[in-house]
Amino acid sequence: MLALPTLVRLALRRPVAGAAVLAGALGLVGWHPSAKATGLNEGPNVVLIFLESARSDFFSINGHPELTSPRLDRLVAEGGVTFTDAWAHANSTVASVVTVMTSAYAYRHGMRSMFHGDEFARPALRRLPALLHDRGFATRVVTDWDGDVTYLNERVLPGFDRYDVAEFGMISYVKQIYSQHFLFLALTDNRLGHRAFSTFYRAGGGYTPAGSDLYYRARIEQNLAELGRTRRFFLTLFFADPHFNYRCGYPYYGRFTDPDYEGPNKYQAMSNPTVDLVPGREREARQIRGLYAGCVNELDDNIGSVADTLRRLGLDRRTLLVVTGDHGERLPDRWSFRYGRNGAWLDPDQFQVPLVFIHPPVPIAQPVVAATVRHVDIMPTILELLGLPVPPGLDGTSLVPLMRDAARDPHLDVFGETGFQWVPAKPPYLSYPPMTEVISFRRDEGGALLPRYFLDRSCLARMNLARHRFIRTGHWELTYRPTVDGAEVGLYDWQTDPALTRNLAALRPEVAAELTGRLFRWALGDPELTVRQGWLAARDPDALARCAPPRSG
Repeated sequence: MLALPTLVRLALRRPVAGAAVLAGALGLVGWHPSAKATGLNEGPNVVLIFLESARSDFFSINGHPELTSPRLDRLVAEGGVTFTDAWAHANSTVASVVTVMTSAYAYRHGMRSMFHGDEFARPALRRLPALLHDRGFATRVVTDWDGDVTYLNERVLPGFDRYDVAEFGMISYVKQIYSQHFLFLALTDNRLGHRAFSTFYRAGGGYTPAGSDLYYRARIEQNLAELGRTRRFFLTLFFADPHFNYRCGYPYYGRFTDPDYEGPNKYQAMSNPTVDLVPGREREARQIRGLYAGCVNELDDNIGSVADTLRRLGLDRRTLLVVTGDHGERLPDRWSFRYGRNGAWLDPDQFQVPLVFIHPPVPIAQPVVAATVRHVDIMPTILELLGLPVPPGLDGTSLVPLMRDAARDPHLDVFGETGFQWVPAKPPYLSYPPMTEVISFRRDEGGALLPRYFLDRSCLARMNLARHRFIRTGHWELTYRPTVDGAEVGLYDWQTDPALTRNLAALRPEVAAELTGRLFRWALGDPELTVRQGWLAARDPDALARCAPPRSG
């Protein structure tokens, strides 16, 4: 088969012949429609879709003023429900995915960073894929470029019959060397190119603008066609379109941005995410938010593609479609220019996520529910909707009563914690050395180098203590930010101050004390933590001395 350089040379030297060859290759973009399911499938089926870096308020279904999610809007209108105040418990992909699959907080399931190895998984916890597999469901997971094997593998999430997961690690970047040719994607993002360059398209790491939608949709369609010939199935999908740097392809990058903008952030966010001040950067802030909105729109089209495939296969009415984000995302606003996410940021935007159920097999009271709900509630909700028993000891509760009666608000508390500090926290907050100093490669039992990163285990206790934490309940949010000699506590009335700019802890000390106690009781579920001198502390008294960042100056 002709390699890319050969195709390009042919097109340049012999335009007519080259055009014919290229046209033949590009003519293979179209996909053959899948056949309908054979009739063996009885359902109920479940398709659970994770959306990378998806913040709730950027979906028009949850109130965004521009039409960013028209496909989801229509799906909910046809028979679904959206929860507009849904929360992740971590601004970390790995922790969030495993939390959804176990209905357990991260200190219980053990996976709190993308750099944690499989040895941190707690096999005694029942995981949703394994539960459904034991009940006769065919189970599969299919991911795009960011669904790496750090967590979507058999040791961390057992129970899937097939793991159609992208490879991730330094080796993947080497495999993607062809993407540096600017014509590469234009010439190969089609059926022929996906087969000829499968090593590139399967690699994780994301040199491509947001992975290849065509390639991923084709894999999803193939898996759904096969699953449609089973009695019932559970399929997990992962879309990473809005991943930082919000680099989505045409036409998405231009749909919500200024057509006259020609600055450094035209196609992706390139400015320094540690810059705090907004004045003088207003146009850049609007551009970055517009790029992100375009990526959300691309997410929406991909969700719509899944729904279209289910309908084409005749599976839509007996398939529960669940959509949520792994975590939110910080974007420039009138208070700060910061964007992305970091383990030292507690902005609500990093934790609020979309949560949508399409075709739940219960009467829906209202398509929009404003009650507070959480990631830990997803697994018990799915099990109840399937008519299956909910295991004891889960950290969440079923949301089916809310679907049946939107006025029934259980007033759930939300607990959350930050993940890895990609940019070390500034003094006086507790921090640790930069990523390059606390992660490394490992070798397997045979001595071969593993193409993944792992945390320096001597740093784990300090990293865990350095997590910023919060509790959100009623109309209060309390934040807890560890410092080198204690912690900084903030109390905010989030209903009147959604950006959390006015600390009321000194004015309402009784509320701050009561919520601090509740936060501590939650955090102390982690056996590595204790309370010392009124603050959370590592049980290991030497933890702070190890892995301390170098002193400045």
